[in-house]
Amino acid sequence: MSRRAAAAALVLALSCLLSPAAPAALAAARGEALAPGVHLSTASAEADEGTQYFTTLRVDLGAGPEVDYVDPGSVAARAPLREMADVPGAVAAVNGDFFDSGASYAPLGAAARGGTALKSPSADNRATAVFDASGRGRIATASFTGTAGLPGDDLPLDRLNSHEVPADGTGVFTIHWGDHPRERAAPSGPVTEVVVAEGRVRDVRTGTGSEPVASGTRVLLGRGAAADRLAALRPGDPVSLDYRLTADGAHPHLAVGGRHVLLRDGAYTGATDNARHPRTAIGFSADGTRMFVMTADGREPGTAGATLGDMAERMLQAGAHDALELDGGGSATLLARAPGTADLVRRNRTGEDERAIPNGLVVRTGPGSTP
Repeated sequence: MSRRAAAAALVLALSCLLSPAAPAALAAARGEALAPGVHLSTASAEADEGTQYFTTLRVDLGAGPEVDYVDPGSVAARAPLREMADVPGAVAAVNGDFFDSGASYAPLGAAARGGTALKSPSADNRATAVFDASGRGRIATASFTGTAGLPGDDLPLDRLNSHEVPADGTGVFTIHWGDHPRERAAPSGPVTEVVVAEGRVRDVRTGTGSEPVASGTRVLLGRGAAADRLAALRPGDPVSLDYRLTADGAHPHLAVGGRHVLLRDGAYTGATDNARHPRTAIGFSADGTRMFVMTADGREPGTAGATLGDMAERMLQAGAHDALELDGGGSATLLARAPGTADLVRRNRTGEDERAIPNGLVVRTGPGSTP
């Protein structure tokens, strides 16, 4: 074999590894307009284990619809999506991030609403769907940085409203955290908490508190070496807090985390999970003016479910340039307005009733938007 032929064979092999297998042809999609700029379609395809059912929400972000972040009222809480999406003008909603299941239920990734950072990403959950103040969306990598200015040297801040604070690290908790005990964030000691109000230490205590963070205060939780630093503080000491959530260096107006990036720059990333399950994915056009949300049914007789490769392929076919996996399984939820009404009804199937989840996105339109 010549060098040129060998190189061509290598390129072909790599392409096969990075691209999902060619999917079965989709049956003709059925569509409906939910509102100006908001379109819902359903399609099916035959697979080895049954029929795959895909539901796709396409939103023209430049035609009037707005996307909002919704949660139950705090980071560490959960509720059915239809309760969180009960807001004026809602025409559709989708589930959001993976979460700290069975404990705090806090999302694992970044979260922001209206330009306010609600939560930092965990170390392994930095992929994020973000929107800027103009409403354009993209898939980005979230980062959290910050410092606590203490008498003497500054102390780095590692997490914001998170269920996990790294060993020897420091987390900051705000009123957005909610009333879940903070002890899960610090599974081993020593641990010190400092309550800060109006730029000064109000209280220093050993261990984690169980009461919610009071309005106008923030709580610093230090583990290990950071706990020792905080333990040296006294009520009245000055403390300045400076922290920020960014996504690829920019400040997000809205953010919801996910797990695997499925598409980047119009190409498959090679994200793999060959198990077939109910799935949810979000994606955007190259210019960020169109949002695509897709769910795959699963865990029901005769319903095949989808792999990550299936979702990547279908999102690319739908028109997404970049795409991200959101939480799936029993959490996968796509709600859309029933024709002729203002009621949001579930448009996907997971084999169980709607699950309580920590966050989601809702699509809203203004008055007079009924098609």
